[in-house]
Amino acid sequence: MTEATDLMLPIASKILLVDDDPTPTQYLKQLLAGEGYQVDTAHSGETAIEQLKQFSYKVLISDLNMPGISGMGLLDYCKENFPEMQVIILTAYGTIQSAVQALKTGAFDYLTKPVQLEELNIVLKKALAFERLKIRHDFLSQEFEKKEKFLYQSNNPAFQKILEIVDEIKDVGTTVLLQGESGTGKEVIARLIHKSSLRASSNFVSINCGAIPESLIESELFGYDKGAFTDAKSNSKGKLEFADGGTVFLDEINELSPKGQVALLRFLQEKEIVPLGSYRKITVNVRIIVATNKNLRALIQDGNFREDLYYRISVFPINLPPLNERREDIVPLAHWFIDKFKREYSKPADSLSEDARKVLLNYSWPGNIRELQNCIERATILSKGKVIEDDVFLMPIPEQSAPLNFENIGLLPLKDLETAYILWALEKMDGNKNQTANQLGISPRGLRYKLKP
Repeated sequence: MTEATDLMLPIASKILLVDDDPTPTQYLKQLLAGEGYQVDTAHSGETAIEQLKQFSYKVLISDLNMPGISGMGLLDYCKENFPEMQVIILTAYGTIQSAVQALKTGAFDYLTKPVQLEELNIVLKKALAFERLKIRHDFLSQEFEKKEKFLYQSNNPAFQKILEIVDEIKDVGTTVLLQGESGTGKEVIARLIHKSSLRASSNFVSINCGAIPESLIESELFGYDKGAFTDAKSNSKGKLEFADGGTVFLDEINELSPKGQVALLRFLQEKEIVPLGSYRKITVNVRIIVATNKNLRALIQDGNFREDLYYRISVFPINLPPLNERREDIVPLAHWFIDKFKREYSKPADSLSEDARKVLLNYSWPGNIRELQNCIERATILSKGKVIEDDVFLMPIPEQSAPLNFENIGLLPLKDLETAYILWALEKMDGNKNQTANQLGISPRGLRYKLKP
């Protein structure tokens, strides 16, 4: 917690003491003032409400039984109008029922009169500590959300369009297929869809399909009942039931086994699950988002992915561009990661030198955003000062190809020579047109144009 943040926390412990009997009220006020509290008093619920409208209090201590607006009436008013303020109820007629009712309504604590100063002081300190903790939590949550939102921003027109699409579909229950190279942020987009939707208050469950053995896929997804197999000692919820009302993200859907594909298809068709070892059907309301870094149509052609499942999961396909097509975002993302890791590792780094920027912008990023994150994490740790220099980057050195021997090539039309060179470069890049275009210093569209017959 920084000094600036601490200034945002309450420094004055101002208390409003409410009781229709002035004598014990004045006595308790003097005792609390001696403990360092600032105490105002009110002798009715109506007067207390007027004071609450005019002044700011951290804690309200109220007698339960008063003419007119009672302590419970004040508690209801405070919970509705001042939900951050803690309320302590005092009464000489304590019963279990009234204590339970007060605590259920939102009272911080409930004490019987005559209250002991030591006991009240302990409760007050806890109430004020709780209030400070909540303010700190809310502040940090807002800061985290503000920083996290940066991941969902972009200067790239293609990615901005994706964010617009996400906003349009966030509250529609349709299945979404996220496609893109490894490290392009598919899970980040899946979480964005969930967090910005009406399902945000329910669970987001991420499942790596490649990490689940075929023999366990049904128990993982659907759960099991006691006795379903040797080690099933009790009932267990599956991931789909656990996410009821929320979102299930199936990463690497291309790695799902044939048995898993059948199980998922059945669920998508029926919206019901049957735990292993059970005959009971459970209706589950979840949104399914799947992701892949493979060409599912090619897998279908090879017989490695079910065509009927493909059409079920690709109701709304979204293609995420690789990082080398989002060059406008490289430096802003790098700064986001610097801020993240300097806090995590208590390092001084907070910016990039001009040479460091050039290195980042000129690199091809085959590992996409994940590789950029790893790169900045290392650089932040290795950097000695506030500015990260290019010499702390551990970039792989590109292979040096042998110079072309034009004598062996012979005389060719310039267009044919250019085409042959592009095809050679494509082979070196394993057929990746985006990376090839980046290495050749042209746009992917320009590459496609040059390869046209």
